[in-house]
Amino acid sequence: MKRLIILIILLAVSAGPMFRGLFFPYEMYLSLAIISGLCALYMILKVVKGEKLQLNYIILFAGVVLLLAYCLAFTKAVNVRGNIETLMQYVVYFMVLIVIYDYFHTQIDHIPWIAFAPMSIIGFLSAVVGLAGYTKVFSELDVTVNGQRIGSTLQYANTAAIYYLILIALATGFILNHKNIFVKGFFATISNVMFMTLFFTSSRGVFLVIPVIVFIILILAMPNGYRFKSFIYVLCVTLPTLTAMQGYEANSQINNLLSASKWVILSAGISAISIMLFSLLFRIRMEKKSSYVTIGVFILGMATALLVKWQIVSGFVLSIIPDNIIARIKDINFTTNSVVMRFEFYRDAIRLLKEHWLLGLGGGGFASLYQSVQELYYAARLVHNHYLQVFVEAGILGFLSFSIMVVAACIYLIYSRVHLKETKHKVYVAACFCAFISLAVHSAIDFNLSYASMSYLLFALMGISTAYFSYTGKELELTKEISEKQKNYWTKKLIPSLMILVCIPCIFLGVRYSKAAKFAAEGTEYKNLIEAEKALELYEMATNLDPMLASNHAEIADLSMWMAYTAQVEADKSKWMEKALFEGEEAIRLDRYYPYYNKIMTDIYLFDE
Repeated sequence: MKRLIILIILLAVSAGPMFRGLFFPYEMYLSLAIISGLCALYMILKVVKGEKLQLNYIILFAGVVLLLAYCLAFTKAVNVRGNIETLMQYVVYFMVLIVIYDYFHTQIDHIPWIAFAPMSIIGFLSAVVGLAGYTKVFSELDVTVNGQRIGSTLQYANTAAIYYLILIALATGFILNHKNIFVKGFFATISNVMFMTLFFTSSRGVFLVIPVIVFIILILAMPNGYRFKSFIYVLCVTLPTLTAMQGYEANSQINNLLSASKWVILSAGISAISIMLFSLLFRIRMEKKSSYVTIGVFILGMATALLVKWQIVSGFVLSIIPDNIIARIKDINFTTNSVVMRFEFYRDAIRLLKEHWLLGLGGGGFASLYQSVQELYYAARLVHNHYLQVFVEAGILGFLSFSIMVVAACIYLIYSRVHLKETKHKVYVAACFCAFISLAVHSAIDFNLSYASMSYLLFALMGISTAYFSYTGKELELTKEISEKQKNYWTKKLIPSLMILVCIPCIFLGVRYSKAAKFAAEGTEYKNLIEAEKALELYEMATNLDPMLASNHAEIADLSMWMAYTAQVEADKSKWMEKALFEGEEAIRLDRYYPYYNKIMTDIYLFDE
């Protein structure tokens, strides 16, 4: 039963990117309710069976401090409702980590197929949606493309790129480890399709810089006997895209889905066949000396060919890469708008921290106050650096505890890679390390982890890294020594019971807030259609379910002012203005610094002038 629950949790975590990355409120809150319910069910089974809950005390301590930091942030929070949302998110992320670690700490053989396989396969489906959307054949998929950049189901190209990158790393573990050549071919196929999609995200940071570093880490992190194989397999996954890019791009521009698909299938087929052939070749037994000579000759030959024919090779590569991607490659420098603006975000976050470094401003604090310190105008709700984002929201305790969790997971993976005995485990750990470090590092330059789906992945990988570490047997030396009686009480009764209690409000609020978000989204649609009465009805339904969310009150105030403006009878106009004033003041009370709400109040005060 526990295995089934874990499988469903991991399927839910893996499926997150398919639902707009769980970035938007409706899907995000619903996921919090579903996953916290599954975690509660898992804990109930633990308590009923009298089983100990496996805990890593470094991760446990850091996680509890992180949650405590967000609780303390309520004392200074400029948006209490925003802080409730962020606290709920971290509670559920942390429960996912604990549950995954508890199950896998003695079951690491199950990690690849229960965790990594669903993640990779669903990533492949997401990539297919993105590639289909790029052809502009289906209008429903237009949201998956921004200009000539694929955002796929996440609807944001940079996060989509890092998402596919980490899944390619995880899939590489299967390609290296599995003996069946058809399984190798399958994972080569999905990796190639994800790499093709990654390429068309045109993400400078991810595609043009990080993949090189990541693949080097992947190759160097692999155990002896697998480094050269991983190098070859990485080439087999990536190079076939060069044969298909121009064909796919040309057919996509004329909205020819069928012909564009043929180029994607060609690339994936070459990748699968080449990996299957190389895997058969690698099965030929050779003496150690002969294998080293073969590898040396291969690498030397490739290097010589590249040096001698560099101009020809580079010219050929540039000729088959689409022009829009070439333009972004040539535009890499520290003066591009995206780089300049990121430094502005960071500077403004630091300016806010000068006054609020201890307790932070609570969830949503940056969005409410960044305009009070900005020197260069921009509109952004997020810092584009998750570590700084946590610092601004939860103060020094939140920043340190979150950083400790990330660093501890990295250390656990490195230690596991060195000390695990079975080579197959070392390969999967190396792949997991590559995926984790990619997401953790890239989140320092973008807001990936503001997508609930990406945070689920990060915390799931933390739980897996801790499970691998526990399996080495070293964990007991690093955790706090406590009596067996205390340990039994904590791990069998107290902590599982507390987690069940914490899940209850997460389930209740998750469902309630999800319904409210759905009504608000529908209200926005009617507002855009200038159907004010229907929009008001929906926003009021949303407010009844989620009375602390300032944005709904602000929208009601704005619409009420519109109704007053169009009213023909003076009494009706007065009634609508009273409503607008009440709702506007409520929005300001809940989030007093947010510029949009203050603008609405200004418009209300000046209505008669």
